[in-house]
Amino acid sequence: MLDFLYNYLPDRFCVCTVRAFSTPSSFVNVVTRLMFKVSGSLLRDFSEVEKLQGAEKSLKKFVSDAECRVEKVLYNGLKESYPGYAFLMEEGGYIAGEESNSPTWIIDPLDGSNNFSKGIPYFSISVSLYERQDFVMGVIYDPIRDEVFWAQKGVGAFLDQYKLRLSQKRPRNYIAMALPGPRHTPDQCQHILSLFHLLPDTLFRSFGSTALHLAYVSAGRLDASIEYSTRIWDSAAGIAIIREAGGKVSHQFTGPLQALKSSDIVAGHPEIYHTLCGILPVRQS
Repeated sequence: MLDFLYNYLPDRFCVCTVRAFSTPSSFVNVVTRLMFKVSGSLLRDFSEVEKLQGAEKSLKKFVSDAECRVEKVLYNGLKESYPGYAFLMEEGGYIAGEESNSPTWIIDPLDGSNNFSKGIPYFSISVSLYERQDFVMGVIYDPIRDEVFWAQKGVGAFLDQYKLRLSQKRPRNYIAMALPGPRHTPDQCQHILSLFHLLPDTLFRSFGSTALHLAYVSAGRLDASIEYSTRIWDSAAGIAIIREAGGKVSHQFTGPLQALKSSDIVAGHPEIYHTLCGILPVRQS
């Protein structure tokens, strides 16, 4: 069933090669080179998941192994290029840098792992750089669509080479908004129901990848995104990209990274964001 997808993927996904990609940011250039390098093996793994459907334990281990392989390539490559930096990774946890205030790489090797395990082609690789309690750089790579969303503080936000800048005008007569996945608390369910009631002309979507939800907000494909109890590696890159694109984001990720657990996220076009802040219990930031 997935053969058609893999057979028609670009050739660069079938081998670990690096496509031409250059930005003004040396950080972004290093990160994207590593992402392209590992994308071939990740997509080969994706083409195999159908064979494991129904074998839950085997499938879970297969997906976990795929995540670990991606994370290992990113960790080793960034450690070689930036010795002394700290790391916070979904699989590997926190690894201290040479100094207590060392810049920290935040890595999510596979955001949208549930989609990946079900053969749904909607997932991403996400890397961010955290320095002086701020997300100063972020890259989100969608290997299926071969799209790179990236930003560096003071440089701007981009989709590949195209600069992203959200209009100051209200986007359209209706709102396209991403909602979080399952496992909501009763209060969170009430908040979502209130959105259905108060924003009747809204297209609600849930695609299953926090990073891509936020990337799509930065590109204007979505007008807003709400995420509940998201981990920092899911959202760090998206926060950096949305801010550089002129969007607004609220979160509770402050303080030492190793102490951070999770946060609710509200992000969007400035006007839509402020509308949501009037409905939801949001601490604006």
